[in-house]
Amino acid sequence: MWMPFGSLWNKDRTESGGILAADGIVKPLVAVSSYPPRRLPILAISGVQGPPTTRGRTHVLTTTQGLTQIRSHYTVDTKYLFRIVLNATSVVEANIALDLLHKTVPERSLVTTINLREVFKSLPASPFQMAVDEQTLLRVARLHKHLAAYSTTTPDGYEVVVTTAGNLILDLIVKRGDEKFFWTPMPRTSDYIAPPLIDHLVESEYLLDRVIEVVKAMGVVFNPKFYLSIDDWHLEYASETMEGLGELF
Repeated sequence: MWMPFGSLWNKDRTESGGILAADGIVKPLVAVSSYPPRRLPILAISGVQGPPTTRGRTHVLTTTQGLTQIRSHYTVDTKYLFRIVLNATSVVEANIALDLLHKTVPERSLVTTINLREVFKSLPASPFQMAVDEQTLLRVARLHKHLAAYSTTTPDGYEVVVTTAGNLILDLIVKRGDEKFFWTPMPRTSDYIAPPLIDHLVESEYLLDRVIEVVKAMGVVFNPKFYLSIDDWHLEYASETMEGLGELF
């Protein structure tokens, strides 16, 4: 039987770093923080980061599945602000839009939004080099080859196309019907991905997951951060935000 917490913490700690139980046996004292890490790496590819791949996959899936929380609030009146939070490279603009959304959108949905922003930020911009060859990409991502393009489809009718030259990714393209969108805007200065894609990524239950699967199959480092609250995100980017405000004013 253990002594009351107060006595264990104070008088019954031993010089060896243990605690003295009622039975007279010294028990090792293990310090456990009551505060979990405030941000966590979501995913690591090719052994660059430490967390297990399965743990990273869980966090990414949790974030992308959280799109359902955004959809109910992604309306005609709010989608402009959502697009800024999700896609604007300017942290100042994203902060302002986030604060405006916070007046009407639940914090849980906004936390999902800022984590999706980190996913968009971390996806590589074309052109870039893969860590695997074309045949490995074809096999791992289960793509279909047509000339110099590799493609896959989603259950809701989107086609994700990758064009390559050896292990160089030239473009990542999203198609649906007669519409075609290049993933990376040129130049990539104001937005992380092509702005017209945001609506499709939010509304589709499959598109973003499929894009992430294809990128992971390329063997490139994809390591977005995962935030537990809006305050954590504000704290992370406080310095960059102040610098941006200083430039504006």
